[in-house]
Amino acid sequence: MWLSVDPLPPNRNFPGQRWVRISLRSAHLLSMALLLGGVAQGVPMNQLPEAFLATLLTGALFAVLEVYNTIVWIYQLKGWVVIVKFFLMGAAFHSAEGAVWFLGAAVILGGISSHMPGNLRYYSLIHGRVLKGEKTAGG
Repeated sequence: MWLSVDPLPPNRNFPGQRWVRISLRSAHLLSMALLLGGVAQGVPMNQLPEAFLATLLTGALFAVLEVYNTIVWIYQLKGWVVIVKFFLMGAAFHSAEGAVWFLGAAVILGGISSHMPGNLRYYSLIHGRVLKGEKTAGG
């Protein structure tokens, strides 16, 4: 069954993965800051295409990296939060009046999910338990 995670698949890493993650996270934070700052100053989203696309691209690449590391990520609460953030980005794009609030909510969710305890970050809403494989060298 595709939902089965017993036993947990091993985590995968590649040389330099930690630096790739740091670079992607930094670029993502910068692009989101530019996007939210522009929208907060009254600039319409359609006039901020570079910041919007950079935010989506860096977020998507970060999600791909997480799935590469372990497919279990899509079940974990931290994975679900990313999916919600993508929906918030879409809502911001389609709602000029609510854009700043949707983007702000995405930033708040990102901050909370990045710093919440592991027993929440790795919790699977589907399996009703923490799903966390062993780390491997190279990260």
